[in-house]
Amino acid sequence: MCGIAGVWRWLGATVREAEVRAMCGLIAHRGPDGEGVCVKSGLGLGHRRLAILDVSDAGAQPMCDVSGRYWIVFNGEIYNFMELRRELSGRGAQFRTESDTEVLLAAFAQWGEACQLKLNGMWAFAIWDAEERTLFLSRDRFGVKPLHYLPLAEGFAFASEMKAFLALEEFEPRFDEGAVAQVLCNAVQLEGGGDCVFAGVRRLPPGHCMTLREGSAPQPTRWWNTLDHLPEEPGSFARAARDFRELFFDACRLRMRSDVPIGTALSGGLDSSSVICAMAEMASAGGGTRQAAQWRKAFVGDFPGTVQDEREYALAAASKADAEPLVLTMNPADSLAQLDEIIFSFEEIFDFVGHGWVLYRAMRQSGVVVSLDGHGGDELLAGYHNYPEVGMEDLSATPAGVARYFDLRRVWRGLYAPGLNPGLPGVWEGLKALRRGRRIREVRVRLAAKQPYLKVPPLQPAHPAALGEGPLPEHFDNVNRQLYNDFHCTVLPTILRNFDRVSMAHGVEIRAPFLDWRLVCLCFALPSSYKLGCGFSKLILREALRGVLPQSIAKRTVKLGFSSPNDHFGHPRMRDMVLDICSGTTFLSSVIWDGPRLRGEIELAFERGDLGGVRRFWPFIQAARLIDIFKEKKRCALPS
Repeated sequence: MCGIAGVWRWLGATVREAEVRAMCGLIAHRGPDGEGVCVKSGLGLGHRRLAILDVSDAGAQPMCDVSGRYWIVFNGEIYNFMELRRELSGRGAQFRTESDTEVLLAAFAQWGEACQLKLNGMWAFAIWDAEERTLFLSRDRFGVKPLHYLPLAEGFAFASEMKAFLALEEFEPRFDEGAVAQVLCNAVQLEGGGDCVFAGVRRLPPGHCMTLREGSAPQPTRWWNTLDHLPEEPGSFARAARDFRELFFDACRLRMRSDVPIGTALSGGLDSSSVICAMAEMASAGGGTRQAAQWRKAFVGDFPGTVQDEREYALAAASKADAEPLVLTMNPADSLAQLDEIIFSFEEIFDFVGHGWVLYRAMRQSGVVVSLDGHGGDELLAGYHNYPEVGMEDLSATPAGVARYFDLRRVWRGLYAPGLNPGLPGVWEGLKALRRGRRIREVRVRLAAKQPYLKVPPLQPAHPAALGEGPLPEHFDNVNRQLYNDFHCTVLPTILRNFDRVSMAHGVEIRAPFLDWRLVCLCFALPSSYKLGCGFSKLILREALRGVLPQSIAKRTVKLGFSSPNDHFGHPRMRDMVLDICSGTTFLSSVIWDGPRLRGEIELAFERGDLGGVRRFWPFIQAARLIDIFKEKKRCALPS
């Protein structure tokens, strides 16, 4: 896991080593274990290293293959590198290191672009072919690792994070007004495509790659489509659960390969608990070579006295896995003291992410630099509150439809903590709607969809992985359609980006077993009744891990999520900073939003003690501070 950067200038223009080093310096947090730069033939490649596999100097990057033809900078992990190494060795490949980077380089030399389909991992990499003078860039199937690029007048630049471009004279930090407007309307709409909040910057979408030649325009092409790789449906729920269990355990086994200590961020929810309990199973089974010697630390973010308090369940999961729980009580002051640092490292616009930033900082301080987390489980297995409602839209007034309606209502109601009113119609109103062929739920208009504070129209982003390119599997009802969209285009890409930023801000790598491509393909081959049913969400996961999970977690239905309580926004320091930012010139004179009107709303929310209302306006506040910080950093980012 690392940070990568590069510049290619055409027409004989010179790339200075200093500017590549400056780019790397701006993302040094991603790789605190070393820096490498290679400049030749108008191309500069830079790398900040987080040493995890082969921590010796032999694993440093940029790395060339044994022939000297190919050079690589690589961010990520290839979990099946040992199996690939054996296959490549059988084809005559020679290796000088014990790293997955060299295996990836050899795989590209052997198979070219086709090597992507052989990789089980997460990645963003660039490979320079010195013979053909081409630059190949690739991003993993589901966009776990980031890759941004910046077309130049006579050249091209790329980096793990947008802030690296501050080191280039050609980049002047300013917002793409339509993209920012879209994020302020709906925070999850951009990440699955190529649009970014900074003007001129593009994102290589998940599952895409591209080959550049001197003078050519960047043209991403899609190399991965999940629908092309679905297996046959297992045929029964019991068989599907067995297949799920086998693949999930193997996904955890592969992700426990590490030459440094690993741990996990444990919320007490079903997904993270499943991961740590599966890790324990794999450890007791022997696991195999290159397994981490230390893995039994579980980091628990605790919000005592709030509905977010899941400490009881996290401790139960840690006990079941025989892991050491390290409980961090989330104090707003811990993150507010570094607010500018958090905003700059995050470099995006979203809800407040300080709690995650603090959690992974503690992980790094404890000597853990790899975390196996539960990301992807909700979007893969229908874990969110809206999915039962979506499922009701498929139903008819047949006996089977009515039975399914009552089952989905049980699932839906169980997802909410006691005392919360989720707002669906009553049972009989729902049945009447069913008989009349009307939708069970009303269309819910988000603040995002009808944003009254914007001065510019939101950009309408394109999602390359969206459904609609061809015939869909017969089992793709409304639930599976929604899951596919959330997983590939909107919700999950945004979550993966968020956690990449808050973890890599401290040089911590997150691995997600639920995102193993084999498991993903299995889940999208299953009917939605395997995911929502018998009163439970994520039904197949609960069945697959029967006996592995504590019963208190396996039978628990409430879904909370890992986010700060609203009380965070009532802290005096937060209030002072928010009011200071929204009284500044950038906020008040924005061409994207109505600053004076927003400031009045924010002040009124504070006066009323409406902390949820203050939180609703946080993305505007964050955006104003973000652009100011980028402009401040630009003044000192250029190399001398």
